[in-house]
Amino acid sequence: PAASDLQDAGILKGGRGVSAKLAGAADALEREMKKDAVATRLEQRSSASDLQDAGILKGGRGVSAKLAGAADALEREMKKDAVAQGLEHRPAASDLQDAGILKGGRGVSA
Repeated sequence: PAASDLQDAGILKGGRGVSAKLAGAADALEREMKKDAVATRLEQRSSASDLQDAGILKGGRGVSAKLAGAADALEREMKKDAVAQGLEHRPAASDLQDAGILKGGRGVSA
């Protein structure tokens, strides 16, 4: 096989204007540069608590990120149910008027 075919297959190092002797070092340097770039970006990213404070990341302690959406939906449904139950059991306007709590008649604001 030709040298260019071996280089394309990743078997023979070199090419790209780099001698075969220096190709290994060039690859190692490239890997280290990528590793450093990733480490820098990881250091710069916001912490999970900062993202939660900003309302970007859902969930909190004891709730995984995967379940946070479902937990929020469940909490909303529970609040809706509590409001609906409270409205079902509230006294009628006439009962409140009779007790002197609600002033005015029908269509008249208090």
